[in-house]
Amino acid sequence: MIDMHIVFLVFMWGLFSIWVVVALVLVMHFLMPKAVLKKYFIPPYFKPGECVIFTGIPYAPIRTIMLMRVLGFPKTGKKRGLTEAYKLAPLWYQITSKVLINAIFLITILLFLILLMFCVDLVLNK
Repeated sequence: MIDMHIVFLVFMWGLFSIWVVVALVLVMHFLMPKAVLKKYFIPPYFKPGECVIFTGIPYAPIRTIMLMRVLGFPKTGKKRGLTEAYKLAPLWYQITSKVLINAIFLITILLFLILLMFCVDLVLNK
C-alpha cells in the first residue's frame, strides 16, 4: 500500500513548485527580448485581439509562456510561422524557456497523478 503521508508531502511540494515557476515566469516576462515582441507579437502572427488582450495585466504572463514555448521549442511555432523567432533570443533565454516549459508539464502531470491517487484512495477506503 502507498503511504499517503508521503504522497501528501509530494503533492504539497508540487503545489509549492507551482509558485516557484510562476515567480520565474514573471522574471522571464521582464527579460523577454524586445526584438521578439516587436517582430513577432504583431499581426499576421497573432490576431489583433490577441495582441491587445495579451499585452496588459493579467494576461501578459500568458503571452510570455506562449513565446517561451516557441523560443525553447521552435518547431511548435510552425502553425503561426514563428519557427525563426528563436534566432532573436539569447541562448540562455532559450535554455531557460525549455527548462520552465518542461517544468510546467512535469508539475501538471505530477499533480494530476497524485490527485488521482487521492481520489482512488478515497473510493477504496470508504
